[in-house]
Amino acid sequence: MARFMLIGRYTAEGMAAALEEGLTARTKVLKRAVESLGGKLLGMYWTTAPDDSVIIVELPDASGAVALVTRVKAAGVVESSIVRLFDGAEFDAIAHDTSGVKYRPPARFAE
Repeated sequence: MARFMLIGRYTAEGMAAALEEGLTARTKVLKRAVESLGGKLLGMYWTTAPDDSVIIVELPDASGAVALVTRVKAAGVVESSIVRLFDGAEFDAIAHDTSGVKYRPPARFAE
């Protein structure tokens, strides 16, 4: 399964409602949503950064991740984004096979 990081920033109204309901309750809601997509919630963390939450999930594929973030955004109380995560071995395997990529930098940087 692929791992993804979801980053969320609540609207003022969304954060007020989440605090009223309780952040533990929001974690349970997200856990059910991820499981409904055949995935697993690995962790949901609340931050003191500009983004309010960081969530790590495992999902069968990217379509589940896109479905989840789209559904969250459609609710209108959280602006969210999603990032695919790779461990070192996965990234090495991907980066190792770049010979077939037909790319040329801008002329000024070309060798």
